[in-house]
Amino acid sequence: MDPVIYVDGKVVGATLTLANSPLKEGAIVSIGDSRGCLPPEPHGLVELRVVSGPGAGAVHRMGIGTYTIGAAAEAAIRLGGSGLPDVIGTITVSTVGEVTLRSEVPDSALGMDRPVDTSAGPIVIDTKESTQTLESGKRPALLELNRKPLDSTSRWSGTTWPPGAQLTVGPVILAVATIEPPDASLSASPVGGTLDFNRPPRLLAPPRLTEFTLPAEPQKPHRQGFPLVMMALPLVGSVVLALFMRQPSLLLFGLLSPLMYLGQFLQRRREGKTSYRQQLAEFRERKLRIEGDAIAALAIERNARRRDLPDAASLLLLATGPRARLWERRPTDPD
Repeated sequence: MDPVIYVDGKVVGATLTLANSPLKEGAIVSIGDSRGCLPPEPHGLVELRVVSGPGAGAVHRMGIGTYTIGAAAEAAIRLGGSGLPDVIGTITVSTVGEVTLRSEVPDSALGMDRPVDTSAGPIVIDTKESTQTLESGKRPALLELNRKPLDSTSRWSGTTWPPGAQLTVGPVILAVATIEPPDASLSASPVGGTLDFNRPPRLLAPPRLTEFTLPAEPQKPHRQGFPLVMMALPLVGSVVLALFMRQPSLLLFGLLSPLMYLGQFLQRRREGKTSYRQQLAEFRERKLRIEGDAIAALAIERNARRRDLPDAASLLLLATGPRARLWERRPTDPD
């Protein structure tokens, strides 16, 4: 009796032709037992990817429930790497796929030293409210979400772990992502034995804005001197003219000129202060707007680089799915 052949957990009929059978180039064949076949992708609401460090490339699918994470053998999500606690925390997945992380390590626990590259410039962390610059040479905490240490209250209330955010656990970096089903366009080759892969067109993203220039702060207006001489000259001239022409009424015209100079001086001073306040308000508003645009561009740049240069776990999913991004780059693409 001929042994039974399994591909993808299914029996391959002995009467099938090569073109009609699931036997394709690169397929894993299990003889006599289906347990040798690759299992299908597990189900779940979200997935936890090991994107860097020991065990990079692993993908954990999670459904509704609570999962322990740590170095212990009995942990639902076991992490590699030396010096990690047996229990680091718990991950809770809600019915709508929201992920909450509760830390089980003390705030004083420190992670591994990061390499310092003085030529690379400062590392800036962006938040919705402000930015934070990491101190060079400072040893990070054991648990950091997007390079920010977890708050001590996360033990009780938990910390929301949104998709795309990266959790640093010592030498390991984890990321939560939504599950994307295999979407590659595959069709059986007419000659059999292979699959035809239809690459969809790739739309390149427009150039990203990476340079921002802050406006110059307006200068305070120079303090104007009091026009004492200009006010006194018409007054002296009117006195001389009144004495010479023996008309005291000319003294009234002499008083008008100093009043005009005084009014003009006060008006210019007031307009200068008002103009400076307006320029200062416009400067602060424009500065805040440009800084906000820079923070938004920083997040866009980070997400674009993570997509253009996928991590080991993303590459595994692209190749084993397969998914439409497999072989997406063309020889004419700039990257």
